[in-house]
Amino acid sequence: MRFDSKGKFLGNLKKNGEGPGEFIYLQNYFLTNNSIIIYARQPPKIIEIDLTGTLLKENRIKNKSGFYYILVYDKEKFWTLNSGLINWGKMKTGKFEKKMELWSQTIDDTIHKTGLYLLEHIYVIKREIEDRKMFLMDIFIPILAAFDGDNNLFISNSRQYDIK
Repeated sequence: MRFDSKGKFLGNLKKNGEGPGEFIYLQNYFLTNNSIIIYARQPPKIIEIDLTGTLLKENRIKNKSGFYYILVYDKEKFWTLNSGLINWGKMKTGKFEKKMELWSQTIDDTIHKTGLYLLEHIYVIKREIEDRKMFLMDIFIPILAAFDGDNNLFISNSRQYDIK
């Protein structure tokens, strides 16, 4: 949503759907001087819009290797955390540590696996309603990341806010 400096609502920049400039689920976004870079999880893509919501560029992410988070985007390369495929059928209610590997990827799907792993701490609730299995998941120690523009990636994934 967009507001002016006095707090007046100027409009919602989200466009629901799967077409150009549209998304269903927002993963994250970053502001630049002249644009907003949106990381959509559904459908998986990176969208760049100007500050009024006009579509500037869109790139669909082709990688379907498992559950991942897009951390930061630098020109044509983005950094992701990947856990591989999760077997939800074997999940039970409780606390879990999900092993996430840091990758760098390009829009054309060139993947570089760094071998650096971080643990994401999650809590899963498994329920069955009318013969349908449902899973609720909450992250209780999130992985936070920032990119400084000088090719340095900073990551925190502890309650002590350690930065690596």
